[in-house]
Amino acid sequence: MMSRKEKARNLFLQGVTQAKAGQREKAGKSLRQAVALDAENEAAWLYLSGIANNWQEAGEALRRVEKLNPANPHLKKATSWFAKTWPEAGMKEGAGEKESGVKLAATHNAPSTVSKYSFNGAWKIAAAAVIIIFAALAVLMLVKFSFFSNAAVNAAATIVATPTPAPTPTNTLAQDLALMQQQLENAQRAQDQLAALDTLEEMYALSPDDTKISGQLANQYFGRGIALRNKGDFEAAKLVFERALQIKLDFSVAEEERTLAVLYLTGAEFHRQARWRDAAITFDKLRQQNPAYPFVDELLYSSWYNQALVKRSQGDLEEAIQLLEQATQLLPDAPQAEKKLFELSKLLKPPTPTPGPPKRVIVDILDQRVYAYEGDTLVYNFIASTGEPGRDTAIGEFEILNKIPMAYASTWNLDMPNWMGVYWSGSLQNGFHALPTVRHTGYTLWDGFLGQRVSYGCIILSYTDSQILSTSSFTNFGSASPLDCCKK
Repeated sequence: MMSRKEKARNLFLQGVTQAKAGQREKAGKSLRQAVALDAENEAAWLYLSGIANNWQEAGEALRRVEKLNPANPHLKKATSWFAKTWPEAGMKEGAGEKESGVKLAATHNAPSTVSKYSFNGAWKIAAAAVIIIFAALAVLMLVKFSFFSNAAVNAAATIVATPTPAPTPTNTLAQDLALMQQQLENAQRAQDQLAALDTLEEMYALSPDDTKISGQLANQYFGRGIALRNKGDFEAAKLVFERALQIKLDFSVAEEERTLAVLYLTGAEFHRQARWRDAAITFDKLRQQNPAYPFVDELLYSSWYNQALVKRSQGDLEEAIQLLEQATQLLPDAPQAEKKLFELSKLLKPPTPTPGPPKRVIVDILDQRVYAYEGDTLVYNFIASTGEPGRDTAIGEFEILNKIPMAYASTWNLDMPNWMGVYWSGSLQNGFHALPTVRHTGYTLWDGFLGQRVSYGCIILSYTDSQILSTSSFTNFGSASPLDCCKK
């Protein structure tokens, strides 16, 4: 289960993405949820101060940042931005000097170590440089707080909390960039992808119009996205690809990877909901665009396999077999689909039985016997009772019409075990069955009279003999002419 801090990090990342897309209200909601879950999320408080709808919320957010880390390197510029944007926050006059502070509650006393800032002027639209600083900060938080281990998250928190050494007043932009370029090369030699991203973001913030820097940063994010994708973190990969596209709008390969990640996430959600057909269609589309896309073969196989099971339960064997064939072709070494395919193929096309000697059942009315022959070999010889005079059992050749474990004769209120229907006599059927019992009393009718013509037209056997005959191959449905009723 995701921890509160992890949920807060994801909400912060979501808020940054929404803000970048111009969804200010949604971004504010996400960021408020983030700080509600993790009140020490310094980055979320700082970003919230920039998109708040009123000066009270913006001021409270800055106060939280100041309380968490008075030395935050972005705090001074963010506070100046606040002062220009919200002049109604007011000023406080001190004895002999002008002081100002972020107005919160009347009972709040700022710690003596907290700086106080002047809030004069009017904030119309944030200066480009300040926007860049916030964008850079957001990206640092996005990368650091969303995708990596606790150790990396702690490292990111240190980056936010610890002020970077300010360049000497004599440093020029070119000098700062040269120093950062050295840091970048060191990170690249050490294959430290996160440090390289941090440095490039700082360089991009200082020189956003430098196409070389922006290109390097976009490529660095693209590489990070591929690494996340290959590890199976498709949600994080999608967000990283989106950041690369924010930096480099015409980055076609990043757009392609973002589209594929969206397809994968859509298919995965269908799969989670057991919408097997939709999942299979989505993963198949993804695979057609990139056959080597990670993890898609396994999920497509699973979607086809489970869809086949549904079709099997619905009685659609042909469709189930087609889906299983697709699954086995996709992953030939996976045994489940192949095994199920073999089972269904046998059901759909049962093997042709080897012809054997003809089978025949003879009801001898004169001897009150039932004989079962396989070719010329007598297999069964049962004592029986056929219809009493006036209710004679019909003579002729018949076949089994139906089988019922316990049939009921409503005319006589009788239960007839091991019923095998043979022919119609008006609106009633006659057939084989065991000695019947009266339903409401349990009395066994004609008990002790087997071998005599006592029935109402049916062929009566003992319970054991009727069960043997009903379960044998002699009474299969639709046999050509299995039954002869005749007189000697």
